[in-house]
Amino acid sequence: MKNLVTLIAVIALSAAPVLATVDITIVDNGGGSVTIGYANATEDISGVSMLVTITNGDAELAACVDASATNPPFNANIDYFTTTGGTPVLGDGCPVGDALVAGLPTFPSTTFAISTGVLMDPPGGAPAASGTIATIQLTGTGCSDVTLSADTAGRGGIVDINGAELVATFPATANICFSLPECMKATHPDYANWIDPTYANKNDCWCYERQCNGDADGKQQFGSFWVLSDDLAILAAAYGQPLAGNNVCADFDHAKQFGSFAVLSDDLAILAAGYGQATALCDMTHINFWIVP
Repeated sequence: MKNLVTLIAVIALSAAPVLATVDITIVDNGGGSVTIGYANATEDISGVSMLVTITNGDAELAACVDASATNPPFNANIDYFTTTGGTPVLGDGCPVGDALVAGLPTFPSTTFAISTGVLMDPPGGAPAASGTIATIQLTGTGCSDVTLSADTAGRGGIVDINGAELVATFPATANICFSLPECMKATHPDYANWIDPTYANKNDCWCYERQCNGDADGKQQFGSFWVLSDDLAILAAAYGQPLAGNNVCADFDHAKQFGSFAVLSDDLAILAAGYGQATALCDMTHINFWIVP
């Protein structure tokens, strides 16, 4: 009897359907533009719906023309024709919808759906496992957070050519900026020196991930060492010299010695401590974003 129960359990597990999956992606194109796409789809996709929520800022989707399907297979924008009442023409309109009901959202909108489908003859779906879905041009200033999540209006989510929903994995919230802020926050204790035109003059190198540990060029040597001979060469060239250009990249403590020397023994000591070591990231508290050369 025990063997029979085990056999039944094995059969039940082997008969369980394998659910199709897909990863949803978001890319910040700069200037308030984002591209929403998909990757690693295990089935051809015939329809897409998901919720877009914009928070923490003044960004908004101003009009239908600011949203476009950027993958040719996604050519059926049903919500657009639901609102306009026009004759459906493949590729016309915009791939967005109201967050809760059929039709376009009320513009400007900070909560709306991405809603678009693939209409082919004969019926089919987007054949590529990865691709784009839509590009959204937002209007606003500063920075806002854009979050993608599951459909809430009953449109079906991400579906395959048989109408079965794929299990979608959504990305982390994306912070979208219309104009890039300074890499160093005004709250940083070294901000005054960084913006001083006679000192660091906003040199990007003070925002390298490991500059505080002796990384003068923001690059690895031999694939793993952030602080090594290239950084020592930069420090040697700047040691005791007047402030100019990238000399300040070797000023690891962001302070002058003896009132006038930005790169001297204190900086050498920092580099020596980090030389050839597995250096950790610097404190992110007062940095808006790391600079990658």
